[in-house]
Amino acid sequence: MKRLIILNTLRKYLLDLRLVISLLVIIILISLSGLYYSHEINQRQRVYNRLNTLARDESSIESIEYVKKPAKLIFLSEGGEKGLPDVFRITPFVVEEEYKKIDALSYLKDIIQPDWTFIVGVFISLLALLLTYSEISGERESGILALTISNPVRKSDLLLGKYISAVVFLSVLLLMGLMIDVLILRIIGNVYLGISDFYKILIIFILSVLFISLISLMGIFCSVLFKSSSISLLFALLIWIAFIFVIPNLSFIAGEYVRPAPSPIVLEENIRIANDQFRGRISISDSLLEPIVNKPIPDEQKRILVEQLQKEIYEKHFSVRNERLQAEAKVKRDFQNKIKEQIRLKFLLAKISPFFLYQNLCEMTGSTGYAHQALLQRLAENIKEQFQPVALAQQKQYLIKESDESPSGFAWLGKSRLNDLLPKEPGAYAQGEILDIKTMLNILAEDGAFVIKKLSAYSDLSDIKLEEGQFKIPDEPETGIPVNFGDYLWGIFYMIMLNIIFFLISFVLFIRYDPRF
Repeated sequence: MKRLIILNTLRKYLLDLRLVISLLVIIILISLSGLYYSHEINQRQRVYNRLNTLARDESSIESIEYVKKPAKLIFLSEGGEKGLPDVFRITPFVVEEEYKKIDALSYLKDIIQPDWTFIVGVFISLLALLLTYSEISGERESGILALTISNPVRKSDLLLGKYISAVVFLSVLLLMGLMIDVLILRIIGNVYLGISDFYKILIIFILSVLFISLISLMGIFCSVLFKSSSISLLFALLIWIAFIFVIPNLSFIAGEYVRPAPSPIVLEENIRIANDQFRGRISISDSLLEPIVNKPIPDEQKRILVEQLQKEIYEKHFSVRNERLQAEAKVKRDFQNKIKEQIRLKFLLAKISPFFLYQNLCEMTGSTGYAHQALLQRLAENIKEQFQPVALAQQKQYLIKESDESPSGFAWLGKSRLNDLLPKEPGAYAQGEILDIKTMLNILAEDGAFVIKKLSAYSDLSDIKLEEGQFKIPDEPETGIPVNFGDYLWGIFYMIMLNIIFFLISFVLFIRYDPRF
């Protein structure tokens, strides 16, 4: 009997002209989506190649750049990737996300992307409601339900048959659409999809069936709850609008209100305050040399002691410099963490909506959107740990070399014309005379002076390239298990539980349903 109910319901769907037209419209939308993303993926790959070339040229001992590789499965769930930062700037102490869009259409990032989850979440879910909102109430109004129940048909079989027929009908549509999408991308877009990609596509298909199943159950629930099909349709549309549009948007507004993120102006002010704490800590004077120079020991021993002192000063100054950079990095990390906390709260609230939950699960499966960003953030942090010792060693080496060639930061004890020729303080020269480095060092050598130097606290090292073969930026690995696997499993469990709850409520209501009134 259940089989006959399913077959009759499917036959009714296929003979309904409105549904056939809706199917054609959705297939056209899916085809257009495939054409759009076949071009989009190739364009993003070109942009990635150009940014990657620029990143290699701009890498230095101060920072390196890691460019986000475009995800291949954005045609299924784009996740707003076009609006997310596309470059990670990695220093020895912090990872910063930067925008370096060089494609002409980057300003269109906020326009809705016609990906698979959008088409399923909006159009196919609406079709699911139109299929099921009158399954019970419509047949009650026409008198068919009373005739059906008067036969030896169990209500549970009738309800289950209508539910299964709706899910099967829509699943076939989903499968057709997915095959069209993949074929267009493979043939026209020339996008290569590996075995792991097809596993992800299969999981996204299952998630789509779960989501459509839930929307179908919502329609059946409204059909059982109300005697009139028009009221059933109105109530179903209100639930659909709330889940698709209202709850996600209100959740994002609530997240910004509950956990406001600091502005970039506050970030700049906090960085300035952090830097001010270290002003004056990198300084030297000739008083450091007096105890050594005044010792009654040979000049050669004095020179050895001065060299030891110079080494201690370099170590201290380099340590202070790194403390300053670490303090600045801490301010930036705190700023980033507050933004991430706000995003997590927004996502947590928005997941009340099955539509947003479905989108988020698809993003995590396909490693797109914020799921992709979180994965690369973790990878960039690992790169930072490997880059830090290499970068700091080369920075120290270069800064010492720079201080040896620069007249700033000298302290001396001389007996002849040094006090007239050498700078009394950084930037100040006696009689307005500025000597070149070679002449100054010659004067020091002639007078037998002892000299100590300091490292520059704010040297720009962005032009100093990494030595060849010192550090290689690793490629982005093939993604497997989602980053937040616990959240991922909980999301799937929540989706399944919603299906079960709506089915049980509909079943209980239908068991007590009287088709006569």
